[in-house]
Amino acid sequence: MKDIIRTGEVSSIDFENGMIKVTYPDRDNDVTDSIPYLSLNGEYKMPNIGDMVVVLHLSNGSSFGIALGTFWSYGNKPFKTGKGLYRKELSNTQNEAYLEYDSSTKTLIIKADNVVFQSNKGTTSL
Repeated sequence: MKDIIRTGEVSSIDFENGMIKVTYPDRDNDVTDSIPYLSLNGEYKMPNIGDMVVVLHLSNGSSFGIALGTFWSYGNKPFKTGKGLYRKELSNTQNEAYLEYDSSTKTLIIKADNVVFQSNKGTTSL
């Protein structure tokens, strides 16, 4: 049951199938086969090449694993932090497009170059 949970670096991305390959620098740059990138309730946001990810491997010695996602570290800090702050980056470029809610001010910010609201009654652009 050794090495079930590992950290590695995204080395290849299959955007169409939601799969990635991960390189393990601590294992002579061993590279996984394509493995699934975890989807939280159908949410889609693939990592960048070079991002560090946590990978859960099967305990039976199989090379199969699931990439659970990226994580914060000294080299990968959140763009903005604070108690009561919820922030969701919507782009791979920080601060380009995001949703942000500050519970202390009860303020919701939606940031993007173009914002379009669509419903059965029509479309509105900002």
